[in-house]
Amino acid sequence: MPTCRHETHELAWASEGTATLRIDGIPWVVSPESAVWIPLGVPHKVPVLRKAIVFPLWFTDDAPVPDWTTTTAVWVSADLRSQLMRYIQSTFGQGTSASIERDRLLAMLPAHAQHEPQLPMPGDPRASFVAERLLADPADGRSIEDWAREIGTSSKTLQRAFVSTTGLNFVEWRVRARLNAALPMLAQGVAVSRIAEQVGYSSATGFIAAFRRQFGHPPTAHGHVATGSDAVPTRP
Repeated sequence: MPTCRHETHELAWASEGTATLRIDGIPWVVSPESAVWIPLGVPHKVPVLRKAIVFPLWFTDDAPVPDWTTTTAVWVSADLRSQLMRYIQSTFGQGTSASIERDRLLAMLPAHAQHEPQLPMPGDPRASFVAERLLADPADGRSIEDWAREIGTSSKTLQRAFVSTTGLNFVEWRVRARLNAALPMLAQGVAVSRIAEQVGYSSATGFIAAFRRQFGHPPTAHGHVATGSDAVPTRP
């Protein structure tokens, strides 16, 4: 991934598909339902995009930008999505002036800030190898012993690598990765039972319990409500 650093604030948003930016070694997902605010000067890595349409929107300090000094996730509601599109269109000379649409957009952002903990990436190359594969397939149920055999080390060494560079042991890190992977699906209104299966839980009950421990509320109370196969996204 190429590394970018801008002298302006950036709001990264995907109108279609999903993409993962890496900011200070931490993965941040952008999708139609989630954007990321990157303060000026913060280096970030941008993936080569094939299946996502990502809009990087830049704002200077003379605009009424949010008072955010750290990278911040932004929940993209239907109203915010409409405003994003109006602003993007205005930059091409369509509709209201770009400065008016920009200010309207920036005024909406603080109410859409999300504060879920982000996932630290291991600095150790052995643990990083495992972490990257779990991010690609959070449903992978292999144990730490299985992974240790694959990379030619001991499970104790691999465990120490996770703890020393992330503060989380292997199981804790995998749980966080699975729950983070669930967030975009919840935002899309995917049924909880289906999300549980896709991120590696054998039952919805286990997924709900893990989600509640991490976020303090069940998945049905997080952003959008999705309780059945035909659930419609709503905002509580």
